[in-house]
Amino acid sequence: MIVWLLSRSITRPSRYTIEVDGRVAGFADYVESGTVRDFNHTVVFDEFRARGLSKPLIKEALDDSLRSGFSIVPTCSAVANFVAKNPGLYGVVSHHVSVRVHQFDAFLGLAGVGFSPGMPTAMWL
Repeated sequence: MIVWLLSRSITRPSRYTIEVDGRVAGFADYVESGTVRDFNHTVVFDEFRARGLSKPLIKEALDDSLRSGFSIVPTCSAVANFVAKNPGLYGVVSHHVSVRVHQFDAFLGLAGVGFSPGMPTAMWL
């Protein structure tokens, strides 16, 4: 029987973990600054891949962050893809980062390349 356990890591307070049958199967790391959590790295270990674990891990990390009053910066591609595929979560993306990302896009020559207005392009990087 497979039992999932999603929680914040006790040993690393800036990490959410997912466990399968008592073994850590993956994690989502973040950096906290004020009321913003930047989710910058998500891993599901090789032996646990192809079991659909990244979605519940990311969803719980974002849901818990929202319940705790944080906005989200999805710099990790897995988190960015999850947010992009779940339009109801678009409001959780921090507007503080949006301006910096658009300035970075302009620097790279990406401004106006067809991304949705107001949406940080970090979601598609």
